[in-house]
Amino acid sequence: MKTSLGLAVAAVLLLTGEAEAQRAQGSVFDQIFSGPIQAGPRFGRDFKNKAWLLGGQIVAPVGESFQLRPSGDLLFPRGEKMGWQLNGDVAVQYQGVFGGGGIAFVHPHDGDTETGYNLFLGVSTAEPQDRSKGFLEFRWTVLDEARPFRLVLGFLFQL
Repeated sequence: MKTSLGLAVAAVLLLTGEAEAQRAQGSVFDQIFSGPIQAGPRFGRDFKNKAWLLGGQIVAPVGESFQLRPSGDLLFPRGEKMGWQLNGDVAVQYQGVFGGGGIAFVHPHDGDTETGYNLFLGVSTAEPQDRSKGFLEFRWTVLDEARPFRLVLGFLFQL
């Protein structure tokens, strides 16, 4: 009986210590992301296709300088039906300047979905701790034959 009670007390103490160690380390979210996730709207102009775009962006910081930056845009070309583009991007940020690239899935109004890649460079004048931020982004999407240039203005808000 004393042995069972001793084992039970030891198990409770070990489990309590393990739980405290996990709390001290933080959650899995805190271990992956180094800051708050931000999301917000974006809009801009596709100069090659003469289209306006409206979309959304998420920014998730990973480490001190890296960011996951997925986004999606609806494309509204003049005189044609709507298309769309989804982006899976990664960026490096240094102070107020960021740049990077990633994969692009583009579906024009009259065709099949194409896969390409993005290159982009942007600026943000907000401080890292600000709860809302504006940004200006210069983006090139490289597809088989096309390389449209887009100028994008967006706003991010901490979630």
